Amino acid sequence: MKISSPPNSQNSSIYQTKVIKKQGREPKNQPVCKPKKEGFKDMLASSYLIYRLRNIGKCPYTFNYDLLEQSGIPNLHPLNDNGVRGGTLSGRKGRKFIPILKKAGIKNVIDLRGGDASSSYEELCKKNGLNYYNIPLNPQELDSAQLTENLQKLFQVINKGKFYIGCAQGLHRTDIAVAINYMFNPKASTIPPKMYGHVFSSGFQPQEIFAKTNSVFKTLTDEDKAKLGLNQFSKEEYARKKALLTKYNDLYAKQATETELVPM
Repeated sequence: MKISSPPNSQNSSIYQTKVIKKQGREPKNQPVCKPKKEGFKDMLASSYLIYRLRNIGKCPYTFNYDLLEQSGIPNLHPLNDNGVRGGTLSGRKGRKFIPILKKAGIKNVIDLRGGDASSSYEELCKKNGLNYYNIPLNPQELDSAQLTENLQKLFQVINKGKFYIGCAQGLHRTDIAVAINYMFNPKASTIPPKMYGHVFSSGFQPQEIFAKTNSVFKTLTDEDKAKLGLNQFSKEEYARKKALLTKYNDLYAKQATETELVPM
């Protein structure tokens, strides 16, 4: 499985990390829901691991993730809520992947872009039988009512499963949206998600993510929290989730030291 990392400080180009296996052979592609034979270290570097452990003997996805993985969608990664994340597919090079989303069983496309969103993406999705949702999440640009409305929409779509979520590159804004879902969606997976755009071999850098989640927490009124089903969501619970997200992504960052950076 290819695992994408953000640009490093020495080079502005996007890099893709590729796990170095002790065996010289890549595992053969298997039909969906049939586990691949991998070493323990390989699985630690894969966000598929948690699903495998929680879903022994069961199919972890209700769509064909293998088909998506083999297609070459940029910055594609599985999520803990029966969905996937990746870069926006509205560009000339990305449009070819939209029919593959449909073929793989994806139903809903979440576009996190704000002013840089394009109407052509919505048209392409609808043309291929996919539901399109434009849900920008920037607490600094939204008042309490708008933010709550967007969060409700985001959580409703994610809770349905079979979704594809992404920003322009599928890294930074996508990390923020996934983190917000983990912290504030009462029905979200309790497993802290990997923050691909903020995990480096030098460690997890959560400042940008927590600046946004802190803003969300401060912006939401008690009435807003009630609408989202967060009546009992305290400062202590928020701090606990932040600590867990940090702990898990620090572990992911340690695994990055065993990977090889390869230009895309």
